[in-house]
Amino acid sequence: MTIPVVILLFFNNQYAIKVVRNQIAQSNQNTISLYMNQIDMGLEEVDKYLYTIATQETNLNYLKLWERNHHQTYNKAKIQIFKRLSKDIASYKLADMFFVYSDSNQELIKTSMHGYSFEEREAIAGGIIGLLQEKPEYGHHYYDYWSVLQTDSGNFLYHIVKSGTTYVGAIVNVKNVMTPFDLVDLGPRGKAVLTTSEDKPMSDAEFFAENPSLQLSYEKREYTLTGLNNRFLIVGEQSRKGMFNLIALIPNDVILEKLPVLQRIFSVLSFGAVLLVILFLFFLRKVILHPIRNIVSAMRTVSSGFMDSRIAERATSTEMEVMNKTFNNMVTQIQALKISVYEEQLNHQRAELKQLQLQVNPHFFLNSLNIIYNLARVKDFELIKDMSMYLVKYFRYTFRSGMALVELKDEIDHIRNYLNIQELRFPGQLSFRIAIPDNLLHHPIPLLVIQPFVENAIKHAFIMDKPLHIEINVNEQPDSVLCIIVRDNGKGFPAEVLARLLDEQPLVNEQGEHIGIWNVQHRLRLMYTHEQSLLTVTNDPNRGARIEIRLPLGGGNKRSA
Repeated sequence: MTIPVVILLFFNNQYAIKVVRNQIAQSNQNTISLYMNQIDMGLEEVDKYLYTIATQETNLNYLKLWERNHHQTYNKAKIQIFKRLSKDIASYKLADMFFVYSDSNQELIKTSMHGYSFEEREAIAGGIIGLLQEKPEYGHHYYDYWSVLQTDSGNFLYHIVKSGTTYVGAIVNVKNVMTPFDLVDLGPRGKAVLTTSEDKPMSDAEFFAENPSLQLSYEKREYTLTGLNNRFLIVGEQSRKGMFNLIALIPNDVILEKLPVLQRIFSVLSFGAVLLVILFLFFLRKVILHPIRNIVSAMRTVSSGFMDSRIAERATSTEMEVMNKTFNNMVTQIQALKISVYEEQLNHQRAELKQLQLQVNPHFFLNSLNIIYNLARVKDFELIKDMSMYLVKYFRYTFRSGMALVELKDEIDHIRNYLNIQELRFPGQLSFRIAIPDNLLHHPIPLLVIQPFVENAIKHAFIMDKPLHIEINVNEQPDSVLCIIVRDNGKGFPAEVLARLLDEQPLVNEQGEHIGIWNVQHRLRLMYTHEQSLLTVTNDPNRGARIEIRLPLGGGNKRSA
C-alpha cells in the first residue's frame, strides 16, 4: 500500500512539473509566434519597397553606365537615387539603411545611419561591398531571403534585390528588431534572441559566454530544456522571410518557483501515509484482511463450480459475521437457482430448435403449387404425380419433429428431392452433382443444414441465359471432421452480404431473404460450441459462391445448456 502511494505522489509531482512547463511553453510560443509575425510583416514592407525601387526607378539604368564616359548623367542619377532613398527611409522604422550598388562602377550609394559613428558606418558599408563582390558564393537563394551580416559594429539583417548590374538593398539592426521584447517578462535571467540558421545567437554575447552549455536548437511547436547548472526552457519560431530564428529562453527555476511548496506537501503526505499503514497494519490484518481472504478464497472455489463451499461463521467482528452468513445463504440459493435455470434453458433451447426447423419458405410452396396448376392445365398427369410425390417427401422431411440430428443419407436424399422439384420448374436450365463416400452416409448431422444454401443458389445465382450448376461434395477431414462443400456457378455473394455473413450478422430483410442462411448459423451456434463447428462463406474466383460446413463426425457433443 505504501509503495503505490509514494510512486503516485512522485509521478503526480513530475506530471505537475510537465503541465506547468507545457503551459509556460505554450504561452511563450504564442508570444514568439506573434512577434515573429510582426517582424516578418515589417520585413515584407521593406521588401515591397525594394522591389518597387528595382522595377520602377528609371535612374537605376544610368548607374549601369561607365562613369568616365557618362560622368554628368551618372552623377545626376546617383544624386536623384540618394534623395529618394533618404526621403523614403523615414517611412520604414525597421530599416536602418537603404543602399544601391553599381556593379559597373563598383560604387555603393547609401543613406545615412543615425546613431552610428563614422567607423561603424564604414564597417557596415565595407561588409555590404564585400558581400556583393563575393556574390557567386551565395547561390540562387542570395536574393530570396533576408540574411545575416556580422560586423564589428554588431549583427544586421540584410536583403538585396538584383536589377541587371545594379543591386538594391536594405540593412536592419538586430537590436531594433528585438526592441519590442523589452516589454515581455521572461524572468530575471530570461532572454529573447535572434539566431542564425546555424543556431548561433546574434546578441547577448556576454550571457552566452557565461552559459556555454546552452544549445539553441529547438523542436518546432515543442519546448526544449537545455543547460547544465542553469537550465532554460527554449521555444522558438522560424522566420518566413529570412534565414534566422526568434527564440525565447525561460529559466527553469522561475517556471518551478511555486512547485517546491507542493513538493514538501507531497513529502509530508508520503511520510504520513507510511506511518499510518505501519500503525494499523496489524489491526487491519487481524480484523479485516484475514476474514476477507477467507471470503475471497470461498468465492474462487464457488466460481470454479464447487457449490458446496461454505465459510466458517465465526469472525473477529459483527460485520464479518454477517457477511459470512450472507455469503453462505447466497451460495445455497444460487445452487438451487442454477438447477432451475439449467432446466429452463434446456426447454427453451429445444423450443427454439424446433421453431427454426419448421420455418418454410412461402415462395417455394406457392411456386410448387403453381407448377402443379400449369401441369394440370396441359393434362400432364405423370409429371403431376411426380411433382406431388416430390412435394410429399419434401414436406414430410421438413416437418420432422423432435429430431435435431438426422443421417447424412436422409439429408442428401432430401436435397435430391428438392432439386428434382426445381428441375421441373426450370427444365433444361438446372444441373447438379452430389459426391459423397458411402462410409459417411450414416453419420448424423443437423436437420436441414444443407438445403438453405442450395435454395439460396437457385434463388440468387440463377440466370435465365446461363444454365445453373450446383455441386455438393462431402468428405472426411483429419481430426474427425466432416466437411460439406456447396458450390454454384453463379455470380457469388455481393460484397456487403459476404461481409455480414463473415461477421455472423443477421441478413433477414422485409422480404425474408437469406433467412435460411441465418437459420443455419443460429442452429449451429445452439447445437455446437464455436470450436466444434465452422461455417465459411466465400466467393470462388470466376465460379460463384462457395459454402463450407465443418462438423464433428458422429454429431459431436451438443451444448449442455
